[in-house]
Parts: sequence; C-alpha cells; structure tokens
Amino acid sequence: MSPGNRYRYLSPGGEPRGPLWLGEMRRLWQTGEIGSETQVCREGDDDWGPAHTFLEITSDLAVLPAPPGKSQRTRTSFSPGVWALIVLVALFMAWVQFFHLRE
Repeated sequence: MSPGNRYRYLSPGGEPRGPLWLGEMRRLWQTGEIGSETQVCREGDDDWGPAHTFLEITSDLAVLPAPPGKSQRTRTSFSPGVWALIVLVALFMAWVQFFHLRE
C-alpha cells in the first residue's frame, strides 16, 4: 500500500504511536481510544493535526481503499430479477406506445 494509507498519532503522554493502517485508525476512533483533538499525521508527512480533520478516519461515510491488487469496482444495488423487471416494463411501455398510441 502507499504510505498515505498509514498514520501516526500522539498518545496522551505525547509519545508517537504507529504507523497504523487506516482501518486500525478508524477502529481506534470508533472505540474512543483516540479523540477529536488527538494529534494525527500521515506516514511520511510531518504536518500534525487534530483527528477530527482527517475525515477518512472520522467519517462514517469514508470509503476504505481496496487491498493491494484488488480493483475498487462499484457494484450495482439491483439484483438480476430487478433488472429483468425494469427491462420488461420498458418493453411493455414501448409496445403500448407503438401499437396503441398511434393515431
């Protein structure tokens, strides 16, 4: 993985901890082991900031990166049955327009 996916944070005693993967940082955030003002920085970067400014850690809507070698494909939320129903409705509407709405 790229260095940007690992983070360090300062313990309450001021000691740096890490580097930790993003998933571990999210777990620490969710369990309350790091707070919103805990100082965090990305690995390879010396810019420390409060944890709440790292939305990839604190946001429930954040998307974790795909593991190495895996592509991040978005998957449709429709099942094949729903797609078949959509196609059938579209065909029916086309049939109605073509045969029954002609003047």
